[in-house]
Amino acid sequence: MIKNKDKRSAVHAKLKEQKKLEKRKKAKLLPPRPVPRTIENTREAHETICKPDEEELFAANDVDEFSSLLKQEHVPKILITTCRFNSTRGPEFISDLLSVIPNAHYYKRGTYDIKKIVEYAKKDFTSLIVVHTNRREPDALLVIGLPDGPTAHFKLTKLVLRKNIENHGNPTSHKPELVLNNFTTQLGHRIGRLIQSLFPQDPNFRGPRVVTFHNQRDFIFFRHHRQSGEFVTEGEEIFPEINNSRNSK
Repeated sequence: MIKNKDKRSAVHAKLKEQKKLEKRKKAKLLPPRPVPRTIENTREAHETICKPDEEELFAANDVDEFSSLLKQEHVPKILITTCRFNSTRGPEFISDLLSVIPNAHYYKRGTYDIKKIVEYAKKDFTSLIVVHTNRREPDALLVIGLPDGPTAHFKLTKLVLRKNIENHGNPTSHKPELVLNNFTTQLGHRIGRLIQSLFPQDPNFRGPRVVTFHNQRDFIFFRHHRQSGEFVTEGEEIFPEINNSRNSK
């Protein structure tokens, strides 16, 4: 009923502030909400979880197949090819891979066997990626460390190409910052080092590119972000879920 507009606004603001304070007091008196039970927080710790004091595991890092790359003794150079029967979206997916992985090169498969390609590639390349397709869709990746392995097979699911993302950005030429999350088991530790070996170990931290691999229940979620300043503004989703089989070598 206050006719003066300024006084009416002041009274309204005061009442609103009082209601906020009363709401906060009530919230403090309420018992804390129970933590919901999820698959993650009810999962028993597996015996293969890597511990910080596991000297034997981390000592092997100095002599495994990836040590020379991760110590920057060699520069990663990746050869990308396809299976013999390529798909409609295969070239688009490979184009996105080339924009994500620095120093990656695409060669047509032709009629060559994998063994012959490996013999050729190990002279000048550090890794080989074979994109497998099924029913015109890329559905798997074969990643081979050169010259002596190891080899890992990943299944692709829910593939979203960069061009299909609304208001997507274009990747720059900066070396990306690599983020690996939750690779905590012995197998995960090895898979993480395999992924690391595909990327340079001297990223441009001031550059606008971040590549993230997040492992959750043996699914690896992938994101490629372009950031502006200190804030991530745009995301590019290429192969968000890669089924990591425990039988992979």
